[in-house]
Amino acid sequence: MVLVKTRSLPEEGSRTATQRVRLARDGGSSWFWIKDPALPHRSEDELVANRHLWDRFVPDVHGIQLLTEEHLARARNLDAWDVQRVAAGRYLVAAKDLTPWFAENEVDHSILAAARQDLHDMLLTPEVIEAHRRA
Repeated sequence: MVLVKTRSLPEEGSRTATQRVRLARDGGSSWFWIKDPALPHRSEDELVANRHLWDRFVPDVHGIQLLTEEHLARARNLDAWDVQRVAAGRYLVAAKDLTPWFAENEVDHSILAAARQDLHDMLLTPEVIEAHRRA
């Protein structure tokens, strides 16, 4: 089963900041069943505390993501990615080869490392959080 997870900005109502597609375990029917790789740069609490940055930065890479123009402007290399405009200021970004992202329950670390390198400057790292810390 494939589920789409949305992270919306509460202060912007239903406007979606980012979306991602992940595989659920066999028989899973909710996000509680999804096996997510550990966030590489910070804790889930830090991610939530910095939700004001989600329109420009992503918590991690995924095989399929819905991103903004600001996200894409930060990408280092999109050669391995298909980018399709789906709405004003919104782009569906998918790995050209989705098999390694969805063939198994977990994504191989080498795939994640390569994608993190491609999209590094859009990742919500501790350095990004510090540079954008609210006073």
